[in-house]
Formats: sequence, C-alpha cells, structure tokens
Amino acid sequence: MKFKTLARLFLSGVVVAGTLISTEAFSAPEDFVGMDACLKCHPIKKKKKEATLKQFSKNKHAKLEQTCESCHGPGAKHSGMKASELTKLKKAKKDTFVDRLGPKYGDACVHCHAVGGKDTVTLSGDLLVNFLQESAEMGNNLHMTYSDEPRRKVSCSMCHDAHLPTSAKKGIKRECLACHQKKFAMPVEIAAMADLGCIDCHMPLAVKHEKEGKIGNYVHGDVKSHIFGITADPDYKFNDGSGKAAKNEKGMVRLTVEQTCGACHMSGKQHDMTREEMLTMATKVHPEKKAE
Repeated sequence: MKFKTLARLFLSGVVVAGTLISTEAFSAPEDFVGMDACLKCHPIKKKKKEATLKQFSKNKHAKLEQTCESCHGPGAKHSGMKASELTKLKKAKKDTFVDRLGPKYGDACVHCHAVGGKDTVTLSGDLLVNFLQESAEMGNNLHMTYSDEPRRKVSCSMCHDAHLPTSAKKGIKRECLACHQKKFAMPVEIAAMADLGCIDCHMPLAVKHEKEGKIGNYVHGDVKSHIFGITADPDYKFNDGSGKAAKNEKGMVRLTVEQTCGACHMSGKQHDMTREEMLTMATKVHPEKKAE
C-alpha cells in the first residue's frame, strides 16, 4: 500500500470524511519527509518497518491517507538532527515539531475530530450525533478540560493508540476500570446487569456516520458515542431545539435513556419498558451517583 505525505494531498488542508481540516501551521512541501523517513527510527511493531506498515494499513487513518506527519507535524527539522541533540530536547521536554494545538489541549486528534467546534455537539435528528465530533463530545463532559472548571485531564491518546484500529489487541491502551476505582469507582447495583461492560451502556451507537437504523422503537447510529454520562432527569431533552445537544445546569451534555437503556428495553422484545420505567432503573444502576 502506498502512503502519501500530507503535503501531497493539499498544502492548505486535508480532506477527511468530506471535511476540510486546516493545516495552516504547516509551511512548504520540503518540510515533510514521509513515513519511510519516520520509520527508520520509529517502527511501532517488532522494530521492523514492514510489520509497522502492515499494522498501520489496517487503521482507518491509513485508509484516509493520513501519515505520521498528518498528526505529528512536518518532520524535516526533526529527522535532520543528531540523536544526541534530540536526546537533549527530550530531556528538556521540547521538540522540533509544530505544536498544532498548544499546551492546553495537546492532542492532534482535535484537528479532525472536532468538526463544528469543540464547544458544540451538532445532531442528526433528535437522538443521533453527527460524525467526527468526539472531541466536542468529550469536551462537554467530566473527562476533558475545554473549560476552566475542574474536570479530568483525559486526552484521546490516554485510551486510544492512534496507530492501531480500536479492534486490535492493543488498540485500546486503557480501559474504563483503569481509572474508575476507589473514589472514582462506579459499582453496578443491578444484578441483571452484572455481565455488561461499561461501554455497553456508556458508549451506545448514538453517532451517525453513514447510516442510522431502528430496532423496534430504538433509534441507533453506526459509531459509538464519547459523551459517556447518562442522565435520569425526566425533563432533559437531548436536542435543545436548534439541532444541538442540550447542556444541563452544569454545562454538560448527557445521553438519555432512549439512547442507552433503549438498546435492550425499546427493541420490541420481552424486556421492553416505558420511559418512566427506564428512568427509574437508571437511578438504581450507580445509586451513589446523583443524576446530572
């Protein structure tokens, strides 16, 4: 498979899923060295370039012709330095790459995964989020720091390895329970849900990329959501009336029982519940956590 440098796509931007992502921080084609140059020093699998290329080729980023420099910035200056010089920079916590986002965010993912902005989650209908808004979804819950409120400093790369597909063995670097222990523990108190994983409820298919579907009365998309939080507030409506996800009194977006519990309890099967029953159940899953 041939990998093209970002410069060969567009000097002014990159097209990702039909959206032009600005790369104004980048300058000229000669600033880019291509993946082959990067892999001379940075193979990510068994220290073999061929294995790394094969592994990366399975990633959706590779299929969209994204390369090392798409995320890390142009590498000419970096690759032209001596190892001893790079070691000094590493110890000083500095580097020669373009700082694409600045110290507050520090995650290149935002350049593509915040279509529409970091503060607003736009919707497709009343229950589904538009694609490529993971950073906006995360930025409007407790995990990220897109405000001055004391939220957790969780970045995309803390959980994801961008070099691997999420289905790969090490594609997910950190599971939910790596953090949700002790004071952050959220034990499940409903016995019938004991075999469910965190993402079964907290990462529903509430994002529409290519298609949406309906099972019984349950409306779903084809990509998992990164909003995580679920509300049991009966008055909260996901769509604020303007095609954007509503924020609660704490300024956070929340998933509703229709998007989460509905996967099992609105599908037209024997376990179906009314909305009121799902709201009551939602308050009992993690009873020590107050509904937001």
